[in-house]
Amino acid sequence: MTKYKKSLFPHDDAKAEKKALLQVPEAQILKDCCSYLAALGYLWWRMPIGPIVRSSAKGTIFTKNALKGFPDLAGISKSHPGLFWACELKRHKAKTTEAQDGWKSRLLASGAYAFVAHSFQEFLEKIMEMELGAESARYKRLAQRDLALLALRDQEVG
Repeated sequence: MTKYKKSLFPHDDAKAEKKALLQVPEAQILKDCCSYLAALGYLWWRMPIGPIVRSSAKGTIFTKNALKGFPDLAGISKSHPGLFWACELKRHKAKTTEAQDGWKSRLLASGAYAFVAHSFQEFLEKIMEMELGAESARYKRLAQRDLALLALRDQEVG
């Protein structure tokens, strides 16, 4: 979890916290999220990135990952069985790629809960929104799905 030294002055604390957020690498955010999911017993998995390596009689073969841009973490909601969720993790202020945006659109279009988190805290907020506010979040997801379907249709037409 992100740690920073507290100051006697609240303004300095806000600066220190912001500086700490900027310095947290994506790998640390991923580690914190994985620890949280494992500790609470979620059904979840981490999507490996990079090429897929396999051995054959001819030697080691590297193939492209067919799911380029798929979110870093995915799983099933604990309080709403069957509700699929997927999360793309990014450093503070980092942007998603076109492939990642495409996956998010397709997932939302299928009714999944898909989101981007720029910190462990943001990840927790999104998971809690899904688990605790699922009924209102469901309607929001349906609206997002409809918008995503329209965007995909427009991409196919254009």
